[in-house]
Amino acid sequence: MDAIIISHSRIDSASGKVSEVWSSIVEGAIEFALEHKKEIAILAPTKSYNDIEEYYSLVRKATKLTKKIILPFSKGSPEFVEMLNDFKGEIVFVNTPPPKEWKEKLTKEIPYVGLDEYLIGLTAAETLLGFKNHYRKVLVLRHEKSHEGHNLRIEGIKSSGLEVVELFIDPEKGKCVIPPKLRHLSVITLGIRGTEVALRSKSKTIIAIDSNEEIETARMEGKILAILLQDPKSQGKLAAEKLFSGDKKDYFMRPQILYG
Repeated sequence: MDAIIISHSRIDSASGKVSEVWSSIVEGAIEFALEHKKEIAILAPTKSYNDIEEYYSLVRKATKLTKKIILPFSKGSPEFVEMLNDFKGEIVFVNTPPPKEWKEKLTKEIPYVGLDEYLIGLTAAETLLGFKNHYRKVLVLRHEKSHEGHNLRIEGIKSSGLEVVELFIDPEKGKCVIPPKLRHLSVITLGIRGTEVALRSKSKTIIAIDSNEEIETARMEGKILAILLQDPKSQGKLAAEKLFSGDKKDYFMRPQILYG
């Protein structure tokens, strides 16, 4: 084994609903490995959609098995940063960067590949304002409470001047919907699970981050104003390339916007 990639979310449908984004990130890393005759093993959660303790357990396991790791900065904590600082090998962050307050606590240079999470939140807000510039309040649907990337996206949305009403969508609770008292609000979703809920709730104004076949069909039918895409497969492939090349420079990708 030459390296390990750690998924933030489930990618095996046998253990529950999978993350399409993380399935694609892993696919990109494995594609690089096959092209360059490397062996990259996969560690992914199985318990719940977002079990941070299970994720930390996977990180501890990886540090004992290999000298090269690709992983997201999923949730900052002294324990997590200590694990990374004590690790003697190479690390690349993918998809979720460390916020400034945690990055300053890292004692090694760790490159990041993925979106600028703050920027994608701001871009989503500005896209909404381009359609509905008289709206000053927006409902933001998030499906992961502890994900640092979601926190940064919300900061970006707030920086536009929009007032944010946050609603957590628990992906383990089946087909939940937006409460009736909030359905008059325009919606920005932070991922696929939130967009599925917005569509199920028949929200009239939706800006979505990430997509799948159902969401793309909804966009084509005019049910979604715009989708911001992050090209997760390329993130995985570029992260693997940086891991083996030793390149320490961050690589921020710009989202692609598809309008309805």
